[in-house]
Amino acid sequence: MLNNFITVLIIEITRFLVSNKNFFGSSQKDREKALDEVKFPTSVKNYLQAVSTEDFAKDTSSLIKYLKNAPVKLEENEFAKSICTFLVYNFSNDVYSFPLDYFKLNYSDQIEAVNTVIKSNSALASTLKQILTDNSYQEILNGIQNLAERSFNSPLVIIQSPCEIDLETKKEIRDKVSDETKKTCLPIFQVNKNLIGGLRIFIDGKVADFSWMGRINLIITSLK
Repeated sequence: MLNNFITVLIIEITRFLVSNKNFFGSSQKDREKALDEVKFPTSVKNYLQAVSTEDFAKDTSSLIKYLKNAPVKLEENEFAKSICTFLVYNFSNDVYSFPLDYFKLNYSDQIEAVNTVIKSNSALASTLKQILTDNSYQEILNGIQNLAERSFNSPLVIIQSPCEIDLETKKEIRDKVSDETKKTCLPIFQVNKNLIGGLRIFIDGKVADFSWMGRINLIITSLK
């Protein structure tokens, strides 16, 4: 599902490098200046500012093998990690911002909703819009989770609540779970109306209990 986005990103970076032949021989400051006007995710720009020619070639080769479903390890692939960081901490916000009913809308209504969230029409933005219109909520987050697990050894985090949670609360919970586990986490939020109140957090299938959950539970209760 994410293959098209990663492929387009590699193509766009290749085009950028063809137009900036001395990029890898430049200082970090000059690299930053060259990248200033291109529409790459910030985490990917940060990667490109620091990576050597050799490591970029190695990372890209490994990532292409991943796209072809070849057995490959991504734990030391900084390119994959930069993409995953964008998906977990930026693109997921777009996914989180939609109510679950969005994924039941017809295609034209989804397109209209997506265009209000992702306003760019760049090649990369178009692939992200396609992900949001062609896949379910579960499929999208499962796809990102798979890459996060391969890149960061991220645990599977499922968070159930008795009602839908607003975007800012979802972001806060994601950041707190990541802090507590000391891992990059992408929570999959689910509505479980059978819950009397508050949150239920599962990490790799085990119920977790954190000290900050009390305050979050008050917020969730107020949303009911």
